Amino acid sequence: MIRYPDGWYGWVADHSKKLETVALTFETFFPDTELSILGGAKDKERLGVEESARKVRLQDLRFNYYLVLLVNDNRLESEQAARTFEKVRKELECCTPDVLFVAIGLGMNKRAVKRSASETVASYPFFADPLEEIADDFGRYPLPTVVMFKKTESGLISVFSFSDIKSDPVPLLKQINSSLSGRHGQKCTIR
Repeated sequence: MIRYPDGWYGWVADHSKKLETVALTFETFFPDTELSILGGAKDKERLGVEESARKVRLQDLRFNYYLVLLVNDNRLESEQAARTFEKVRKELECCTPDVLFVAIGLGMNKRAVKRSASETVASYPFFADPLEEIADDFGRYPLPTVVMFKKTESGLISVFSFSDIKSDPVPLLKQINSSLSGRHGQKCTIR
């Protein structure tokens, strides 16, 4: 609804962005972008960067694998996905020290990301991408989605994407375990 001068109102068609959903293909590169660190000293410690760092590029970090939760401003679905992602992180953090868990809010400003991180009690770094630069470089996909990346000499290459994260963490855990162990259905062990 739009409010005009002199108290007149008018109805407007839905102008929200229509995302064309395309399945993520294997060996898609993560865009080389800088992300602002929003969580303070705790996130800087998790990321392994110095205290004075304000921005970070995921490619420059010491981890071999990256599990990235991509969410948007749909609060209900994003909160459910973040809670499931947290359960997965708690389950895997003991056996996967070279995996970094992060979340990126596409189309979300810093304030919305901080609110979402505090509401879901996320204990992983949560970044904002208000201009959706990552989505423009990386492609369109149904949100929320978890994408696993592997670090190579040429950048971060996607290993798999998983979109059904809103409810049960078990299918995602199975997918991660089989990707990390190299064998389908085998649980990962301390590496």
